[in-house]
Amino acid sequence: MNFLTEHGIGSYEELVERCDAVSTASIRTRESLRDTEQRIADLALLGKQIDTYRKLKPVYDRYKTSRDKEKFLRGFESEIILFEAAAREIKKAGLTKLPSSEKLKAELDGLSARKTALQAELRKIQREESEYDKLRKNINMLCNENQIRKAEKEFERE
Repeated sequence: MNFLTEHGIGSYEELVERCDAVSTASIRTRESLRDTEQRIADLALLGKQIDTYRKLKPVYDRYKTSRDKEKFLRGFESEIILFEAAAREIKKAGLTKLPSSEKLKAELDGLSARKTALQAELRKIQREESEYDKLRKNINMLCNENQIRKAEKEFERE
């Protein structure tokens, strides 16, 4: 009962509303965390593609200007394939200008901080959700016991 008064819950309906609100907050936080983790993974992969692009661009430029492209391709085939794959991914990401490594790192750092904050928030919400669920189950159990006692008393009277 202390928990109910501490949280200003005066009725079973209010308890159900709080349980639903905490559950909704938990779902939203999980979705936000999942989206943030996905963005981190996408950005990390894009960063690798950009690094590959920058590293192999001179080789690809030499290939494009070479007179014997076939011979050059045989000597640097894996580098050219990697460069072209990186270029496709960068184009697919919609980048017209490559961001600096510092800018990518800053965005990743910001996302990592957001992920950490969301994880802490989710743990807090999960604890709260657990408390409300336990309370709700206990109240339901007490209500069921009272109904059983009432039924037993009525049965004894008959």
